[in-house]
Amino acid sequence: MRNFITYILFLSVLFAGGRAVAAQPHQYRDPAEGHLVVGLVLDADTRKPVAAAQVSSGELAKSVVSGPKGVFRAKTFSRDAVLNVIKEGYFSARVNLLGRDSLVVYLQQADKTLRTDRYYSPDGVVPMSDRTSTAQAMDIKDVNRGYFSVSDALTGRFAGLRVSSKGGMVGEGSFFNLRGNRTLLGQNTPLLVVDGVPFISDQNTSNIINGFSADLLEPVNLNNIEQITFLKGADAMPYGSLGSNGVLLINTERGKVSRTLVEFQTVEGVGFINKTLPLLSGLDFSRYIADIAGSRYADSEEIGKAFPFLSGNMTPAEQVRYGFNTDWQKEIFSPAFVSDNTLKVRGGDAVVQYLVTAGYQKGNGVVDGTKRDKFYTNGNTNINFSEKLSAFASISFDFLEMKLQEQGLSPQTNPLLAAYSHSPLTGVYEVDDKGAILTEYAKIDPTMNISNPVAMLTGIEGKNKIYDFLVNTGLNYNILKNLKADFTFGIFYRYIKDDIFIGGLSSGTIAPLMGGLALNTVRSGSSESRDYFGKVGLSYNLTSGSHRLDLKGGWQMISSRTQASSGSGINTTTDRYRSLSNVSSVGRTSGGYAELLNWMNFYLKADYNYREQLYLSATGVVDASSTYGAYSDRWYVFPGFKAGWKISNAPFLRNSKAVSGLMLRGEYSVNPNSRYSSAYGSYYYMLQLLRDVSGLVRAGVPNQKIGPERVTNIDLGVDFSLLGDKFTLSADIFEEYTRHMIVDTKASPVYGSGVIYKNSGSMRSRGAEISASALLVGGKFRWRVGGNIAYYKTRVMSLGGQDQQIIDLGDGVTLVNRVGEAPFSYYGHRADGIYATSEQATSDGLATLSGYAFTGGDVRFRSLDGNKLITDADREVLGCADPDFFGGFYTKMSWKGFSLFANFSFSHGNQVYNATRRYNELGNGFSNQAASMGRRWVAEGQVTDIPRVVYGDPAGNNRFSSRWIEDGSYLKLKELTLSWETRKKLLFMTGFKVFITGENLFCFTDYTGADPEFAYSYDMAMQGMDVAKIPVPKYVKIGLILNF
Repeated sequence: MRNFITYILFLSVLFAGGRAVAAQPHQYRDPAEGHLVVGLVLDADTRKPVAAAQVSSGELAKSVVSGPKGVFRAKTFSRDAVLNVIKEGYFSARVNLLGRDSLVVYLQQADKTLRTDRYYSPDGVVPMSDRTSTAQAMDIKDVNRGYFSVSDALTGRFAGLRVSSKGGMVGEGSFFNLRGNRTLLGQNTPLLVVDGVPFISDQNTSNIINGFSADLLEPVNLNNIEQITFLKGADAMPYGSLGSNGVLLINTERGKVSRTLVEFQTVEGVGFINKTLPLLSGLDFSRYIADIAGSRYADSEEIGKAFPFLSGNMTPAEQVRYGFNTDWQKEIFSPAFVSDNTLKVRGGDAVVQYLVTAGYQKGNGVVDGTKRDKFYTNGNTNINFSEKLSAFASISFDFLEMKLQEQGLSPQTNPLLAAYSHSPLTGVYEVDDKGAILTEYAKIDPTMNISNPVAMLTGIEGKNKIYDFLVNTGLNYNILKNLKADFTFGIFYRYIKDDIFIGGLSSGTIAPLMGGLALNTVRSGSSESRDYFGKVGLSYNLTSGSHRLDLKGGWQMISSRTQASSGSGINTTTDRYRSLSNVSSVGRTSGGYAELLNWMNFYLKADYNYREQLYLSATGVVDASSTYGAYSDRWYVFPGFKAGWKISNAPFLRNSKAVSGLMLRGEYSVNPNSRYSSAYGSYYYMLQLLRDVSGLVRAGVPNQKIGPERVTNIDLGVDFSLLGDKFTLSADIFEEYTRHMIVDTKASPVYGSGVIYKNSGSMRSRGAEISASALLVGGKFRWRVGGNIAYYKTRVMSLGGQDQQIIDLGDGVTLVNRVGEAPFSYYGHRADGIYATSEQATSDGLATLSGYAFTGGDVRFRSLDGNKLITDADREVLGCADPDFFGGFYTKMSWKGFSLFANFSFSHGNQVYNATRRYNELGNGFSNQAASMGRRWVAEGQVTDIPRVVYGDPAGNNRFSSRWIEDGSYLKLKELTLSWETRKKLLFMTGFKVFITGENLFCFTDYTGADPEFAYSYDMAMQGMDVAKIPVPKYVKIGLILNF
């Protein structure tokens, strides 16, 4: 690194000394000495002249504007001058003369195209025409203003970014990931940076409310955003070991006007679930219970006592009690009415500009009784103290309160799973001995032991409160003409409070937990996160003739601390008492964790540009993190390089009327990763019980030499545009290779702990990404289409001397990390159909370890070792959750203020573990089953795909196997929006926009579950796991935006 810095400094001194005239003060130059340049400014779509476009440059004698026919004439002192062409309503254009005396400039209409002319980087704003990397950006003008969450706006819009909604429970947001896995034990989500300030989010799933994890982007409100940018590879280098998974830059709107403007937005809508899973009902359910009960009870008399509806002599009261045909899914779902109201005020003068936003979101969930209320405020200001000194500040505060229900594979507490499982023959309300239907909810049936789904909606009370506070402030100082300094300080604070009460003691409507010991349950917890960020940066640029060199460097630091604590207890004296202070002394538990991160880095970046044709960039980073072990190197050095050749500015193409842009680019970088648990490299303590005494004991064996994982990124790409950007194409091929990847290995028994963590693994990803757009029709009626597609394959290359690691998730579900295979692959038995006859089963001679011999109607599993015993040794890789390819595409048509926009997302080849279907097709107990169980094997010679039903499943037909792995491919219409906008003055308004939008309206898939788009949490190991989360609702919303 020392040699690298020396080289950059030497180059700067040599460059400055050789071109000393460039650093001299500006001198008067006679316009008569300049060269005359004649230009024509045209609309890129219509090819009509653009009048009153301003043309400026530091090399022009004076700024000029285009005439009525789009023509401008200017005197320039350099034949390599870069002209900036600006026109209100259009994207700005930067054009290098490159020795030309005449040229044509094409301007794109800003509000009628889904693109942007610049993007934000850690160093400032970069014109898209100078992009030599994989950076992607989206302006807020191209986002559906009806979305309530930032994560919704990302789906299908960025090549290589995989976005999956985490479900339909309020407040969960989406899982998002760039280019797959880079680490097995660290975080794989991009770093979130808001207005230049990174913050470290707690990505853990709630240990209070099962199945819930808060939206990582909740602290950012969509209505405050100006632009969203994704950076990866060399562009993410300034963030050192925090940015190896890519960086999500969000820049909020600033007050950039000198007069007061007011904007009010209101959105009203409704969400609904119109697809439910087909289940057994009525007579089919009775037949199933008769079959399964026949394998559990000795005679029909016992069966009749357990299930009166199977006996032929029900009492009148029993006829009423078991005379229903209840669709429990419809009973728990209800329309979800949502609302969002936002007020913005912006204004200022030449010295101070400001923007203040305040809003309130209110939304019910599709599960009856769930809801989300959010208050949010934001204030931004820019202050110009002088030509040299300016300041900026931003502050936001959000308060979020939600009512939630549990999710996951627990029919006692998950109302959706209980709706799948509960008998359809009984009703919502209790029936007395005289057959009268009462107003109180029906109690649980002791034989089935399944909670009343509707009673759970009031008997289980889950609450979540979140307080978010984000502030950043800074100074910009122009030390010299070409030397600038910037100072930034930011704070992010988050407090989360989770509480849940699970009743049932008083009402008898909710099944007890803990094997019947917990007649009611109380859980409560809180977490607190604090992030402090500081940055000092310097930038220096030199320009001489056709050469430009930009030097940027800085120092950054983050101090982050997250601390959580929780407690639980059981059996308060009545369901009216719902706090931990009222629980029994038996069954109390407590826990918590603390995660600390102190990070610091220095970075230096040099960008060289020759005649807007050749681009070279080098970045060096010196990085340190508290997650590294005490005896590892304190500082690590990492390089990054980029290069680009803008062929469209070469002599043989610069005057082309067809080719608007052609850039070849490549990059190489080594991005470190320190976003893993600090416990891997240091001692920590945990609570341990010894008889009736509890205390703290040291846990784990720290590797005090553990260091950063290192992701080597190589990318080659091309950007191509035709006919004034009517057609655009970007394509990339890449390889990301993680070395020094942290893996857990077995520790020697003398350490008293099971594992030790080492930098001994490696993993590789290879893939490609393509984005394209085309203007099919231009003029008054415009039709633009576009989209992106991405492909990657990730393989584990080394596990530190191990061939594989098996991950046990419980209930027989296992994943495997195996050398040569995709990480977190499904690992189970391969099912080869159902034995149609007992003779077939006898011929194969398969059996379980317990001695059970497979017979007709059982599943035929593969015996890989040939010993005829179906054991764990017969498990194999069954696929993984990574798609073969994924992406999105859109179409937009506009005419006279009207606009119709449709956005689709798709995924192909991703394998899904349908745990919900496994639960609904167990066939080993008395809960209701999927309608497919009507195809179950019942007689010799029957050919079917559903095995016979036997109480307890002695054959293990329902073990984790390929039976439950499905193709999760889908094509979904994520958004359909019709809008009308006018900028004409009407009464006291300066313009308004009205729109109607639909979200998640259609989905084409062969997946048998409720929705193929889901994610349990932010953990990569849990992707592809359908564990009975609430499906993503469809929404229809109407919005109005008024400008004053």
